[in-house]
Amino acid sequence: MIALLLVAKWEGDKTWVHEVVIDVEWGAFGDNGVLNFMKTTFDKAVDDSSLLVNSFTFEKLFSGKFLGEVVRNVL
Repeated sequence: MIALLLVAKWEGDKTWVHEVVIDVEWGAFGDNGVLNFMKTTFDKAVDDSSLLVNSFTFEKLFSGKFLGEVVRNVL
């Protein structure tokens, strides 16, 4: 939660709201290759077998949806 006073772009009513949750949507962070240095061979295998190769890079590295597949490849 973040204090509404700190959210400069808030366009809604500020009279009754004091705190808000901000979803940063970092799932696609790294799609430009900036995270390639930290991908293991297992991460690359999961990415190569996914429906959207080289997309949702950050999510594939840390998300529960893909993490199980990474563990399966390691084992």
